[in-house]
Amino acid sequence: MRFSQYTIVSRRSDKTCLFNTRTSNIVLLPGSAYQSLSERSLSGLTLPQRLDLIKQGMLVPSPEREAQEYYLRYMKERQKYPLWVLTVTPTYACNLGCTHCVQYDFDKTEKMTYETVESVVTFTRHLLDERGTTGIWAWFYGGEPFMCPGQCQKVIEGLKRICSQRDVGSYFAVTTNGTLLTAKASRGMVDGMDYFYTGMAQSREAQGRERPYLDGRNSYDAVLEGMALAAKLGKQIKVRFNVSQPERIPLDMPVVLNDILSAFGGELYEKIAFTFKILRPPDIDRSSPEVQEQMSRKHHSLETIVRDAQKDSPWPDKHFSRPGKHVFLRTAFPVTPGIGGCGFELCCEYVRGNRFAFRPDGRLQMCHVRENDPGLIFGHVSDPQQALSHGQYLRIVNFSPYSDPVCRKCAYLPMCLSKCPLGAIDQDEPTLRTGACRQECRETVDRYINDVLTSRGADESLLVPVSASSDLVADDC
Repeated sequence: MRFSQYTIVSRRSDKTCLFNTRTSNIVLLPGSAYQSLSERSLSGLTLPQRLDLIKQGMLVPSPEREAQEYYLRYMKERQKYPLWVLTVTPTYACNLGCTHCVQYDFDKTEKMTYETVESVVTFTRHLLDERGTTGIWAWFYGGEPFMCPGQCQKVIEGLKRICSQRDVGSYFAVTTNGTLLTAKASRGMVDGMDYFYTGMAQSREAQGRERPYLDGRNSYDAVLEGMALAAKLGKQIKVRFNVSQPERIPLDMPVVLNDILSAFGGELYEKIAFTFKILRPPDIDRSSPEVQEQMSRKHHSLETIVRDAQKDSPWPDKHFSRPGKHVFLRTAFPVTPGIGGCGFELCCEYVRGNRFAFRPDGRLQMCHVRENDPGLIFGHVSDPQQALSHGQYLRIVNFSPYSDPVCRKCAYLPMCLSKCPLGAIDQDEPTLRTGACRQECRETVDRYINDVLTSRGADESLLVPVSASSDLVADDC
């Protein structure tokens, strides 16, 4: 047996720490083993220790074969197209004046025309006819999508029609502030939706302060009424609480959750989930070490606070998502190791070429997270042939770190495969490497190991200091 390419050996106090970037497993051995293990030698290990390293994926019969199989798995996954995923942004306009809005400088005047709506349906028909998939997942984004309920309803009806004609499935989701669901004009759009991702503040007071209507009124009750309608119609709901004061969660959450329960008529609605996100004001200097350290502390404290607050919740623990604390916990090292949000940890849907973001003006964007970046536009929805042959699009779908001779042999490769490639391939330089790449990956791994060891009750001497910046999460909603 030999060391896996993806096994990293480090020293932690009087222990030798082994970590595998493919499995996210951690093994601690006596410090006396560090010298030989760091030289990739197994001398001095007992038989039980070797068997445990094999079990944890640290040792494999052939590192070369393991690397080849991982590469083939990655390439195979790149070719899978289980769904066409469409992010439809009908407008960047919104009826709320959220103090933390990341779209405050977006153009909020334009709304998707009905002509563009037809082009979205035609473009999707082209996709379905070009390559077989199981169906489509359309996600409505904004702004506030319910500012354009007529256009969204027409998109839903058109996509359902072409999916029905081809006997493939369709699923519709929306990111919303929840205030317009009960409006008469919204009913057709509400009926067509399957999933509501609803944002709200951590309390009634915070909602009035951080997510008020444009005229200053508190939008709290309207959100409750909107969710109650969605629940009455049997829709899937996920509530994302935007947390500005983590220390108040134990006080605020029981009140908010009981308010939701009351809005639902006292029913413990089963198709609802709750998640939490630390707010970062848009005007802060994110590069400031002080700001990074402050945000890091908030992220670290939130999980414990939420876990304690759940004890007073009318809903059981299964309805609560773990707050995101690390970039890698959402990508290369999710809570369930080895499986990412798309069912595989390696491939962003945009990189796979099966996701498209439609702007209000009908232009196509490489990524909805960076949708205000004009350099990532690659055509217009009205011309599918031109868009799908655009150089920017082809660069993304043909991207692979395996094209770099150093990257393909790097122990941190499973982490990098799950990263967004846009920053790398936008550059003129042919190499994908940067001087800080390994250091960034190492700090990310160190942070993860610190957390796991802390959860196991390990002695503080085994924890290592890491930069706060490696703990910041870039949320996509």
